[in-house]
Amino acid sequence: MQKTVFLGQKELGLELDYTFIPYYFGPFSKELQDDVYKLKRLGFIEIKEYVVEDPVTGAMMGFKKIYKITEKAQTKILDEEFKMFVTEKT
Repeated sequence: MQKTVFLGQKELGLELDYTFIPYYFGPFSKELQDDVYKLKRLGFIEIKEYVVEDPVTGAMMGFKKIYKITEKAQTKILDEEFKMFVTEKT
């Protein structure tokens, strides 16, 4: 997630105003992390974490996170798109 948003800002020119610093596995933004966990608390995304181990030593290297948009978020997005569609038609 962090790297995707970083590249979106740098390569695609997305104006998201996140500040990134170099970190263990690539760019990291505390602000983005805070926003992601807020979305989780609001029930808009689910985050599953898996331990990443060194294939040779078996030592823990960190975590892999899988992000999923919840049904609540999908419904909210569809509701907003429908409202925009109706507004455009009137």
